[in-house]
Amino acid sequence: MSVYTAIVTPFDESGNIDFASFDNLIKFQMNSDVYGIVIFGTTGEAPTLEKEEKFTLLQRLETLLVDNPEYFDKIIVGFSGNSTNRVIKEMSEFSKFKFNKYMLSSPYYNKPTQEGLYQHFTSVMSSFVDKQFVIYNIPSRTGVNILPETIIRICETCDNYFGVKEASGDIDQSKKLIEAGIPTFSGDDIQSHMNYIMGGKGVVSVASNLAPDIVKKYRYDTSKFPEGFLESMFLETNPSPIKYYLKQAGIIKSDYVRLPLVKVSEETAEKLDKFILFKRSLPVPE
Repeated sequence: MSVYTAIVTPFDESGNIDFASFDNLIKFQMNSDVYGIVIFGTTGEAPTLEKEEKFTLLQRLETLLVDNPEYFDKIIVGFSGNSTNRVIKEMSEFSKFKFNKYMLSSPYYNKPTQEGLYQHFTSVMSSFVDKQFVIYNIPSRTGVNILPETIIRICETCDNYFGVKEASGDIDQSKKLIEAGIPTFSGDDIQSHMNYIMGGKGVVSVASNLAPDIVKKYRYDTSKFPEGFLESMFLETNPSPIKYYLKQAGIIKSDYVRLPLVKVSEETAEKLDKFILFKRSLPVPE
């Protein structure tokens, strides 16, 4: 199973990007040999990042990968927007970087029909035929579900797809996509093992920010994790819980999240503290 980590964007307590923590997180993931990294996804608080901040982070990421050029092909850059023309315009500006894989989510707020979704994705993907795309379906965030038949239709029209990140919470949708031969990545940590068993390609994971070695080894077999650990990632809105974990583990310096998100409550923090030492309760992968 290919494990991609949907990394957080670390901030300091003033809400500015913490570049030292960003560097540390990237190096931690690379040293753990995850299959790839997704930047600017839901977990990365992409909607709160300015374009200039994204440019700076991508420039920094390119520098970090200078000695590991093979890793450029393992980076997936998240992209979203509720105006198709604006998405195409802004993506053209990002094309100056060396990354060739993009994760494109459905438009939020507009609530397009399935035909509108089809035209949005095919318009963007056909505008960048030299790039590979992951179609990101997360209706809980965007307000609209991309049905399997629509995704299949998109992939039949545009062959520059890398796969689908399926985060609808409906395992039957994943099954239909897998049966259609479309590389399907689970976007739900809790359902990742079932996706793997059905023949899914892998997972775009939140938990692997903290424990990439264990996620790779156990492929989300819930019997191998402390009861409730995976669910704890979502006791409050992602990425607040995983940032709390990362701060406690010393991987990032602060668990600050930008408004309108807030840090986890004291009550939730007490629940998360029960799992802080969870890696000690599991055998270390050889």
